[in-house]
Amino acid sequence: MKADRLTTDVAQFVSDLKRNHAPERRRNPRGFKKRVIQEIQAHLSPFRGRPRDEELNRIEDLRNSGKTISEAIAAVTSEFSNWNWRHRAAEVNRVRDALKKRRKWRRVNGGSSSPGDIHSQITPDEPPAE
Repeated sequence: MKADRLTTDVAQFVSDLKRNHAPERRRNPRGFKKRVIQEIQAHLSPFRGRPRDEELNRIEDLRNSGKTISEAIAAVTSEFSNWNWRHRAAEVNRVRDALKKRRKWRRVNGGSSSPGDIHSQITPDEPPAE
């Protein structure tokens, strides 16, 4: 039976990962696999026709660093301060709802949708989890 293109590409991808990241894989196999899967999820659309919003990722990072939601939106969207109050309020509500959906997804699935969260989970100097 002939392998399809996706199977071939995935096999090549896995082979490259094993070769290029052997020390990390040996040190913490489970953590390495989890991180690879989270990286793939972060770079593929979560749903059909709905790519991840990089602007929302930056807003989430700013919120996690202590900024208010309006300050975070203003830092990412240069025109935010020029919008009328109704447009600003609608954007704050949209962002608040989107962040709430992300938190709910993480709670239900135990995963991460933000690339910033992924990289902080395992570092090269971290000893294997026991």
